[in-house]
Amino acid sequence: MLNSRIIPSLAFTLLLSASINPALAKEKIAAEKPLGDALNIAAVVNDKAISSFDLNNRVKFVLVTTRISDTPDTIAKIRPQVLRTLIDESLELQEAERNNIKVDDKEIAQAIATIEAQRGMPAGGISALLNANRIPEKIFNNQIHAQLAWNKLLAKTVRPRIKISDEEVNIAQGHMVAEPEAISIREMEIAIINLPIDKPQREGEIRKLGDKLYSELKKGAPFEEIARQFSAGGDTKPFWIRPEQLDPSIAQVLRGTKEGAITAPIRSNTGISIIKLVHIRANKPEPKKDNHDYDITMKEILFKLKPTASEKEADVLLKIGEEVSKNPGKCEDKGVSGISNPDDYDIEVNMRNAALSDMPPALRAISETLKIGDISMPFASAEGIRLYMLCNKKEISGSSLSNDKIKESIYRQKFELEVEKYLRNLRREAFIEVRV
Repeated sequence: MLNSRIIPSLAFTLLLSASINPALAKEKIAAEKPLGDALNIAAVVNDKAISSFDLNNRVKFVLVTTRISDTPDTIAKIRPQVLRTLIDESLELQEAERNNIKVDDKEIAQAIATIEAQRGMPAGGISALLNANRIPEKIFNNQIHAQLAWNKLLAKTVRPRIKISDEEVNIAQGHMVAEPEAISIREMEIAIINLPIDKPQREGEIRKLGDKLYSELKKGAPFEEIARQFSAGGDTKPFWIRPEQLDPSIAQVLRGTKEGAITAPIRSNTGISIIKLVHIRANKPEPKKDNHDYDITMKEILFKLKPTASEKEADVLLKIGEEVSKNPGKCEDKGVSGISNPDDYDIEVNMRNAALSDMPPALRAISETLKIGDISMPFASAEGIRLYMLCNKKEISGSSLSNDKIKESIYRQKFELEVEKYLRNLRREAFIEVRV
């Protein structure tokens, strides 16, 4: 499976098979005396120690950021994986040091600022979140440090080795043309939670973890955060891929999955995967009014609705949305026209840009009926009440895959294989002792 690590994703790799004390793993993590916790050793990686203090606080951090249920059962299932993550980060940092890779405080601060911006958090938001949950900031900073160092190392040692020939691109293009009648889906945009099974004896443990994560996702846990904390590689960015490039067992499941849906855990040749199917491009796209594609920019206004909200509360927001649609303001307005007290509402305003052919059918239909400056009528979604304003529509060329996109797909697969091989060698050559 694809599992690249892209900054500023909060990356974790799930790689080492270790023996964990079941009784200790089932205990719910409580506040412990920092001194005693720091003196207890959870694992030794070559000549570096991982303390129980770091392990317990990382588990707390995972629970807070993924918003999965804070129960003894959950902790028992994720604690071994979190320890393996810390072990891998230690291996990566040690390898980076051997290659004279340096990461300074300014780079760490910049990465944190980028993450905050991506999550829509104010500057210092992550620090406030950690402090509010009594998690030392070094827990998060150490994670970012390891991620930055590892990515610098990969850029120095792995990326230069990857070459893509014209023949490989031609073969890929030929493969695309050779099987159009065998599948109804030409391309899929997917995001992956990838849980490798590196040793047969770990299969039961990984299956239980996959089932637990899927259960939390069905309850509303954010897919992106679950992927950041548990997926091998921690890459949360969706990517386009053709079905024939996937493990056959995964491709078969995805062909029967609807856009926007999340699959149950799938057993593949390499492990367990949970996949979010973001978008689909069919071999025979829906008829358009003309033969042209367009670059679309839309302003999205979302009045968020809590999962526990009543029908009456939803009706109130819908009426507010109707008033906004009568006087929408302008695309460049950062706020919402007609609402002078936005703090009284949980409102999210975003600018969305995509090719018309890549949009979900419902959003495509909205954009095709609007003129620039027009706004849609409000409609209910799982997150709340939405409105869309068409801000720009520009004709672009056809939607066929370019050579650059094909090369990007091939490169990603090769890169992932090389990274996995690198990590496997590091684990094989290291001295690792688990003590909890």
